[in-house]
Amino acid sequence: MKNLNLVQIVALLFFPFTVILWYVTIDDIFSVAHLVLMPVIIWYLIPFVGTNIFKLWKFNTKYKFGNFSIFHGIILGSAINISGYLMYIISPDYVNIFNTIVFAGIGASFITFTNWLYDIYAMKNKYLVVNTNISKGKRAIEIAEDYVPPYFYSFGFIYCIFVKVFQFHIQNPMKNIYLIILLFYVLEFIVPNIVYMINSYVKYKNFGIKKYERK
Repeated sequence: MKNLNLVQIVALLFFPFTVILWYVTIDDIFSVAHLVLMPVIIWYLIPFVGTNIFKLWKFNTKYKFGNFSIFHGIILGSAINISGYLMYIISPDYVNIFNTIVFAGIGASFITFTNWLYDIYAMKNKYLVVNTNISKGKRAIEIAEDYVPPYFYSFGFIYCIFVKVFQFHIQNPMKNIYLIILLFYVLEFIVPNIVYMINSYVKYKNFGIKKYERK
């Protein structure tokens, strides 16, 4: 648990670091705010619903709101921000459909892999407990295989497209940018959940949204 706490502290420190990186790179506070806050806000909303309403997960940590770690959104958001930033600086300056899809695919893969490693480590250290009915009797790596790829790949893919949209917006300001931002928030909240449920149903004929109590 000490090693996990160290990982979380590093992730928390990454948050202001990512803000600085984004601002130095694109020098546009409006874009920086939305690029940085998107993953943080979404990864407060989704786990909050999953832990405190559906009770599908819980966090064993000192500072919690119900079953939810109060630092989770910043920790996960910081990691995703670093991934998005790295993909941004290696992607072409121009924006078209082809390089956007390629960028989103690579970025989503990286985000999925890093979160797969983190969640397995968190489950093995009892920091994260998954209570879905499809996780019963499984090892950490098997549980992660059920939800990390559908959740994080779909989230990462949409987020990387969001990054490219802002890259285009910086070059060609769009009047309807607020509507576009709202659309992406809706997509990020809904699509990963739908993809997860479809994946669960295909594998188990079960949507994976019911809980069971671990003994």
